[in-house]
Amino acid sequence: MSTETTQAPRAKIRVGADDLRAMVAGIFAARGVQEADAAAVAGTLVWANLRGIDSHGVSRVPRYPRAVRQG
Repeated sequence: MSTETTQAPRAKIRVGADDLRAMVAGIFAARGVQEADAAAVAGTLVWANLRGIDSHGVSRVPRYPRAVRQG
């Protein structure tokens, strides 16, 4: 008997760069980051994704608020 579970493949969702920047900026703004700073961070993260550097793109969004809270 196998103990492995089979998961359905995840659907890919495409989000336009402008919408993604707005969403990411909104996440940071909701955490208390000034609007201009939130927009700058969002722009940089999306810029990284657009250039194929996904390891430094929006995948980092969950880590940054945690890092700020921890000082």
